[in-house]
Amino acid sequence: MNGKYVVDFEDLTNNSSSTNRSAGGHEDPTVELLRVIVDVWLAIPLAVMGVVGNIVSFFVLCHMRKSKLRAVTTMLQALAVSDTLVLVFGLLARSLRMVIGRRYTPILNLMYPWLMPIIYILRLANIWLTVWLTFDRYIAVCHPLHAQRLCTTKKTSIQILGVSLLSVLFSLPRFFEGKVV
Repeated sequence: MNGKYVVDFEDLTNNSSSTNRSAGGHEDPTVELLRVIVDVWLAIPLAVMGVVGNIVSFFVLCHMRKSKLRAVTTMLQALAVSDTLVLVFGLLARSLRMVIGRRYTPILNLMYPWLMPIIYILRLANIWLTVWLTFDRYIAVCHPLHAQRLCTTKKTSIQILGVSLLSVLFSLPRFFEGKVV
């Protein structure tokens, strides 16, 4: 990784390779059309449907908090919030640049140095919340006698907070790894 953010934001991996560029420095029209199709016509509707689905799931789970599965619903609510944030910030990073065009590059230059590390934090938290939910369900199914003691709402809240804090701490160096050039 070269530690630079590309001004035109063509590659979100901080890679300034020129594999898809023609001799004049412009992108191949076929590749550019494919990016528009994927980043605008596919990603935006899928992200909007995902956000709506996560919001509906969150509110349905809010009404289920009085059941015996409060620890599970708490974890699923955290996962719904995490998924929604990943979708919203990912949409900002990938599709917004295609929709608003190159004339708003100064705005993207201001957003990009903090947007990408936040996306890394959210993705990491999302992955580990999913792993933790899987582990929690393993305990409930394979060790039901211990589940009542191990899978409590208080412990689940502490686990969610721990995953969130560790994700932030682990991804903190990403805020300092590059700059806009």
